[in-house]
Amino acid sequence: MRTLIGAPDLTLAPGHWVSRGLIAWPVDAVPVGVDPHALDWRLHWSPDGGIDPAAREPVNWNTADLRLDPEGFPESVLAQRPHLGGCLALRLMPATAAIAEDILRGQVALSLHAPSGRLVNAGSLQLPGVLDELYAAATAARLGVSWAGDVPTLRVWAPTARQVGLRLWCVGDDLHAPGRPLPATREPDGCWAVTGAPDWRGARYRWEVTVFAPSGRRVVTNQVTDPYSVSLTVNSTHSVIVDLDDPDLMPAQWSHAPSPRLQHAVDQVIYELHVRDFSINDKTVPEDERGSFLAFARDSQGTRHEQAGRGRAEHGAVAAGVRQCHRRREPRPAAAAGQGPAAITAARQSHPAAADSADRWATPTTGVTTRGTIRPSRGRSARAWPAPRGRAG
Repeated sequence: MRTLIGAPDLTLAPGHWVSRGLIAWPVDAVPVGVDPHALDWRLHWSPDGGIDPAAREPVNWNTADLRLDPEGFPESVLAQRPHLGGCLALRLMPATAAIAEDILRGQVALSLHAPSGRLVNAGSLQLPGVLDELYAAATAARLGVSWAGDVPTLRVWAPTARQVGLRLWCVGDDLHAPGRPLPATREPDGCWAVTGAPDWRGARYRWEVTVFAPSGRRVVTNQVTDPYSVSLTVNSTHSVIVDLDDPDLMPAQWSHAPSPRLQHAVDQVIYELHVRDFSINDKTVPEDERGSFLAFARDSQGTRHEQAGRGRAEHGAVAAGVRQCHRRREPRPAAAAGQGPAAITAARQSHPAAADSADRWATPTTGVTTRGTIRPSRGRSARAWPAPRGRAG
């Protein structure tokens, strides 16, 4: 027996906006015994939010009628999206479909009403399908930082954003300052771009995105790192403008270090390791280095375990090819204030190739972004890549 899914609630998104002129609504979201063809279907949109499908006209947002298609979905749609087999097919009027790009940059909701006008149900819509159709050209976009000679262009895909700008901190700028605001230009494929100057090399930046947030049902402005960052500052607070083809960024040994030769492909061991978990409880690592990158330069229980697994004379990150580490300076009690530099000095003496100065960049984990605010077209996410000297390689 079919049951009504919930009650009118715009914080939920049971429907799918599939393509420019087509919306899917689950049949279970229509009360049992009610003929869907006897209902009035409406699409609502507002650039600033505030939609209330139960309100009586006149209202301060836009509304358009939808047509329930008795033929259902074309076979081509169901072949790509079989999960829509239990949904009703709703068609947008041509005039409404023509402005889909503008509609998608604000709050969007769907409602169904009895002939008397009584609200039967309502909800928001999931948008990936229509976004992928309208902005298919974005699959060829050069996202993140790209270079034309010495000039960088920064580009992010944010098709639902109301406005996008860049906050820039040049080399030497205080990252606690607001940063220099720069406008971004919207492109037809839903990307926003800023072209810089040669002196932007090494600068830090964040995207500033103004967008309707369905979770809060209001327009918000967020500062976020670039989801296509190839370099980030300590704790991933800012993206960094670097060119990975710059020979100055390549560790010297990469050009001559021999690759290990394996007799069988199955001899390869690839795994993910959390920096903190590697040494946080390892009593053979100095206490103030536990959970840090510097712990990989120690002859410890963890590095000996790695050495045993590989059968190499070197251990830890040194065996993995890491030649430079950054150790973040944390505030410490006065009694312990001298431990940091001493520990770094000791590490330099035991493994000089694996320790570097404490005023450089650290290896990032990932850029933080909000799905729906900046969404890569095909699900790519920010990763940690080689970066300027002074970072773990």
